[in-house]
Amino acid sequence: MKNYLIFLLFLILGKTPAFAQVLFIDQNTKNPITALNLYNKDGELIGFTDNQGKYTSTLERQSAPAFPLTINTQHLSYESKSIVLQNLSEPQTIEIVPRSVAMDAVEVDSKPADVIILTGYYRSLETFDSNTKYFSDGIVEFYLPRNGKKVRYKLLDYRIFRDSIVQKDFDTKMGSYFKVARLPNLSGHKLIDRLKRFDINKSNPNKLIIEKDNKETGQILISEKDQTSRFHVDFVLPDTAKSQKIFSLEAKTKSEVYLENYASSNFNELSPYYLTSLYEHAIGSIKRKTEFGHIPYEDVIQFYVMERSGISAREYKSRSSKLESNLYKTEKKSQYSYKFWEDLERYAIPEINNALKSKLGTTMQLIE
Repeated sequence: MKNYLIFLLFLILGKTPAFAQVLFIDQNTKNPITALNLYNKDGELIGFTDNQGKYTSTLERQSAPAFPLTINTQHLSYESKSIVLQNLSEPQTIEIVPRSVAMDAVEVDSKPADVIILTGYYRSLETFDSNTKYFSDGIVEFYLPRNGKKVRYKLLDYRIFRDSIVQKDFDTKMGSYFKVARLPNLSGHKLIDRLKRFDINKSNPNKLIIEKDNKETGQILISEKDQTSRFHVDFVLPDTAKSQKIFSLEAKTKSEVYLENYASSNFNELSPYYLTSLYEHAIGSIKRKTEFGHIPYEDVIQFYVMERSGISAREYKSRSSKLESNLYKTEKKSQYSYKFWEDLERYAIPEINNALKSKLGTTMQLIE
């Protein structure tokens, strides 16, 4: 009966107030953790944490929780953790261990290169109606001109997996009307220039608050001790949703989170050259046909820098004809020369979560 009341309250309010009593914090600093992904035991994303480290539901249609409830966490900057909740009747604080990542020192050349090259590993995941539809990962080179011109990329090795049943359901209800970027959206500009449309307020020397319309929508956390910075922002303001309509397609975005980690503690100098990893996560719903209504949809992208280098404008020009700029372009088949996914530990890149891994090659078939 108690679980039923929790679920009923969720249906009435459109939120999960019971889960809001579960707070996730950094084990060392005790600060709230933002953009921590929460999965159920089947590997389905059931929520993420907001700026206060509290749970926010990703789903518009959700069944009543069954206890004991197992939750697995995942975050760019923290070790994964499995948690068993016995109830949601009282406040609970859960500490997560920061991830220890060994990065090579970043040196700034007295004559910086015209174009920065970031070579790294990416992951791209899409779900439709709460089912995993598409997954791709691989090694990619990004070319970021310092003059601010369009970023280009080159896919080196990559895998593509699809669930044919979910894909068929998507095609029936959406056709080809809806597409998302399947690679990270990098910028060649400094972070301080990218944030000009926001207000930046210094909470303390190591914490900057990002605001829009007098609402907090992100933070920049600076660690002088580790010489690192972490930036996150939600482009959808709190208690709002972003609506878009193109012909018969309607899209409502509930959350659009960007998180970036840098190997520098100088906010004014944070640029792609210091980038170590990034995370993009959009959550919402889409509708094309009235009879199907709004259907939950999300996409998640991660990128981990493995190597950084630079080239001259002249050398970049000689390579540009072989580079792509359209992030929405999707290769039809997998192409790889070695099993790159078995080499991630060397770069301190976390493994794919076990639930998703179990789907690869079974319900999610490799496209060859």
